[in-house]
Amino acid sequence: MADPVGADANAAARKRAEALRELLLALGLGAVGALGCLPVSSRGPDLFAALAWIALVAPALGAAAHALGVRLWPYGFVAPGLWMGAIAAVDASIERDLATPLWGALAWTGLFALGHAFAGLWRAQRAASVPVLFSLTALLVALPEKGGLAAEPWPPGFTARALDASPLAWVTESSGAFDWPWQQSHYARLGVDRFERREFRGRLAGPVLLLVGCGLAALVHAFRRRLEPRPRTGSPPAE
Repeated sequence: MADPVGADANAAARKRAEALRELLLALGLGAVGALGCLPVSSRGPDLFAALAWIALVAPALGAAAHALGVRLWPYGFVAPGLWMGAIAAVDASIERDLATPLWGALAWTGLFALGHAFAGLWRAQRAASVPVLFSLTALLVALPEKGGLAAEPWPPGFTARALDASPLAWVTESSGAFDWPWQQSHYARLGVDRFERREFRGRLAGPVLLLVGCGLAALVHAFRRRLEPRPRTGSPPAE
């Protein structure tokens, strides 16, 4: 006769091991997202570069979390939480301060959740969703500036709309870095003096992006649960 106490202990041990596995994977994904906070020159870390890197990789890392079996709650959110700590450390180490870093954190957490939901739509080989989503995000980030490959910018209206669709604009502007298009490295390629565009306001954009990302992730999770085969109950009919 099976020992129920021993079975319960084994189940609890497996549950703890799985939780530890998810936590360690989430920390690893968080470390990848925090790479942008490392110093890029002798001048130290670059806050804009750190935000840009997070905007670029957050959706793909969310997809990777799903592909690796890391649930969005409670362990998946460890990764974007780690980025918040890394950005806060960089922000404290330089002269310039971000105006609304909390709203930026909500924005990149929403991007992470969107990536998690995207991977959930794949019925097989979910790992393939990671490079697909990374490529799509890179395209959206590079599109406003033609990837830096052309001397002339897009027409003003197209540039404005491309910025509205860029995860880079969502994260940086939600964080309070509104002047990034006017920096020397972006000014000429964007031609921002040719058009007017209202920047994303973090107190609205951040929560909305988080709500949309988490809502879609919850819907995908519920949809996949409905597709899972249910265990048969009851005894077989008598012969």
